[in-house]
Amino acid sequence: KYMAQNGLKYDTNVNAAWQKLTSSDAAVPFGTCRKTIPLRPTESWFWHEERGVWDRSSEPGASRSYYLKLQDAPRTFEVWLDKDLKTVQVKCFPQVVAHHAVSQLIGGRGGKDMVREVSVSVRLSDIAKQSDPIVTPFKVSNCNSLLPSNVTLKGSYKLYERQQKVVTKMLSIEEQRTSFEELEMAEFEMPGSAGLSMMAKASRNR
Repeated sequence: KYMAQNGLKYDTNVNAAWQKLTSSDAAVPFGTCRKTIPLRPTESWFWHEERGVWDRSSEPGASRSYYLKLQDAPRTFEVWLDKDLKTVQVKCFPQVVAHHAVSQLIGGRGGKDMVREVSVSVRLSDIAKQSDPIVTPFKVSNCNSLLPSNVTLKGSYKLYERQQKVVTKMLSIEEQRTSFEELEMAEFEMPGSAGLSMMAKASRNR
């Protein structure tokens, strides 16, 4: 009701500018905070002699410990209600959603230096102002314009021309002669029915 009557000082339109965000703790770059994103329980394989099969095992209580850590993890929004003063205070922590976005981009890929190549930006979004995505300009690239690469196969087999062009694309990727942007996003809604959400975008140029 307050938002409808008074508005917000933040731009929540669909085309609102993204605000660049940097980690306040240089020792804990975005995507590496284990308090915000706890490590999942690990499993190991062992040979079950009696059953004669490979089976999985995990540390006792690991799943419950992981669940409790998720419960204690920082939230993007925190809301305080004071009945006596009849006020509601809402605090937003964009670094939380930033950690989630970056974690999705670098998680499980190795390379500690990768996080330094990631750029993070955030913005506040009003769900009511969001529209259907415009998919008309979206085009899937193919290899039709590439030159075929001659690949010698065993026997009398031979690749089709379109397959040779795919090999050309594969070689350019392997030799790091392609450029593209890796992108991951995360979004968390404010509790209640305000319709606001905090979005984070993590990108990395290759």
